[in-house]
Amino acid sequence: MVESRRILVTGGSGFLGRHTVLPLLRRNADVIVTGRRQCSGGLGENIRFLELDLLRCADIDRPIQSAAADTLIHLAWETRHGYFWQAPENLDWIAASLRVVKAFAAAGGRRVVCAGTCVEYRAPPTGPCIPGITPIAPLQLYGVAKDAFHRALAAYASTCGMTYAWGRVFFLTGPGEAPARLVPSAIRTLAAGEPFASGSGDRVRDFMDVRDCGAAFAALALGDVEGAVNISSGRPTTIEELLRMVAGIMGRQDLVAFGKLPDRTDEPANLWGDTNTLHRVVGFAPSFSLRDSLKAAVACWEQAQPAHY
Repeated sequence: MVESRRILVTGGSGFLGRHTVLPLLRRNADVIVTGRRQCSGGLGENIRFLELDLLRCADIDRPIQSAAADTLIHLAWETRHGYFWQAPENLDWIAASLRVVKAFAAAGGRRVVCAGTCVEYRAPPTGPCIPGITPIAPLQLYGVAKDAFHRALAAYASTCGMTYAWGRVFFLTGPGEAPARLVPSAIRTLAAGEPFASGSGDRVRDFMDVRDCGAAFAALALGDVEGAVNISSGRPTTIEELLRMVAGIMGRQDLVAFGKLPDRTDEPANLWGDTNTLHRVVGFAPSFSLRDSLKAAVACWEQAQPAHY
């Protein structure tokens, strides 16, 4: 497909969004970013920014029509760490997301790519989650809301001639994570010379560098693959392996205290993604190893510290 495209990105200044915008710019796309407030610094001089609160704006038709985009990448959603799992705003985001898609279709949009989540799956005891095979049976409100939006989007897209792709995101890490998330919390605690308390560490997860995730969404948007695709590394990693890697990078291996916290009973023991479609059909492969990603996260944290650190 021709890559000279005009692409509207909701949530484009967020953790994942800015790493989606940059590869689009490198591939000569004309990018318009929406957000609650002007915050396009670091994304490039040629970014057009639409200040738009998708949950509260009474008229989103006109700004979306003014964007005149042929492609929509919808990333905006409730993302506050810990809170988002059962946040009532998840229900608001279903309605707001459908309004965005409807307005985009009315403005002549042709392709929609949206961010789903791995917790839509009922994860198997062993092995990866596979699109079209692993059951969709979310437990938390966040996953239920994402799945509801996905089902409505799939039905609507087929009625108005749009193509769509649904990228199920697994666990992201890398530079710029919110401080309360696992890796930044561990970095901050270990840097202070304090023990970092953890559960058993035996939970299996799929960690992907946020820069790779953004590049995967850019590839989806500029391609023609339809339906659900896992956006993940495809590498199962235990929490223990992750934390030992962080501690090793920082030279604080003695400070990770496993078994000091109870393991949560509402989380699956095994949650990682099959990447066959991402690699073979979309044609995308990650560039960053987990160690690369964690080194970047440590460096990002160190650069943000006062000079006396």
